[in-house]
Amino acid sequence: MPPPRRKYLGVAQTSTFDSHKKVVDHVKEIHKTTLLGLIYRQDSRRAEDLLFKRDSYKVKPYRKLDRLINELTHAEEKYLPLTEHEYSVKQVFAQSRQSILQLQENFKMFTQHQLSLNQTIMNKKVLAEKEKVATTIENLCKEVANLKSELIKNNKQIESLNERHKKLLNSYGSLLNNHTVLKEDYVALSENNSDYYAERCYLLVQENSELVKRNLELFEEIEWLHKEIRTLYDEIEKLKKRNESLSCLLIPMWIIGYDSQIYVLHPLLELNIRTLREELGRAFQSSYSEESTFLLFGVIAVKKGSIAILCEIEVYTGSPEL
Repeated sequence: MPPPRRKYLGVAQTSTFDSHKKVVDHVKEIHKTTLLGLIYRQDSRRAEDLLFKRDSYKVKPYRKLDRLINELTHAEEKYLPLTEHEYSVKQVFAQSRQSILQLQENFKMFTQHQLSLNQTIMNKKVLAEKEKVATTIENLCKEVANLKSELIKNNKQIESLNERHKKLLNSYGSLLNNHTVLKEDYVALSENNSDYYAERCYLLVQENSELVKRNLELFEEIEWLHKEIRTLYDEIEKLKKRNESLSCLLIPMWIIGYDSQIYVLHPLLELNIRTLREELGRAFQSSYSEESTFLLFGVIAVKKGSIAILCEIEVYTGSPEL
């Protein structure tokens, strides 16, 4: 309802105000001194009373904040033992609780119109506080999970240490028994030191010295064998290199020259006969004339596609008339 205005009889009077406070005071005076102002004040008070009695627009945000506070309280009670592990649980929850209480105070100060204008901002703040609480609880859950895994690991280590302790106790008991037996034997030997024990000790000392000498001889023999092995290994390496340089195929064959033609007699030869003839022709042209007949037994070497005559044994040479 708009504020009432006083109507003057006769000439309308106008007022000028040089401040906002004077305007407010003037409106209050009108509300106090006129009937319409009284009705307006009664209606406003009635609406305000109803609004403060119901506060229906504040119920939902209040409940959200109350639920958040309850969640914080339960979480703080649940994760309070983490303070023993140097985790500031109370401080974290106190900050969140203070923020939520501040939001509640803001709700108390808001009217319905103000709340409707700031509803989005307030919802975002409530959501942010809710996410902050959820993040805090999630971090605490992770911390609890880490502590549980550490506890399981420590329990396993304790079990292994207990088993090791039992084994050590058993070993210690067996060692004590052996020590007792050896001590009894020592006492018996010291009390009954006969010639048999002295002779036996002397024989054992001699046997031990012989074994030491034999070990020294074996060590010297092993060193000599190592030197021989190194020498043989060097020879093998030299022979390998020599074999690589001499890796060729030696082929014995009969070579016949007649009327400027060269014939190769070797039934198992797997070479290109034409190439072989050309190579042999070039080799023998300098030694024999075209009209001579010769019969050679030679050995050729084939290596990487090349042909070389290693040796030649002249069996028969003569003229065509023979």
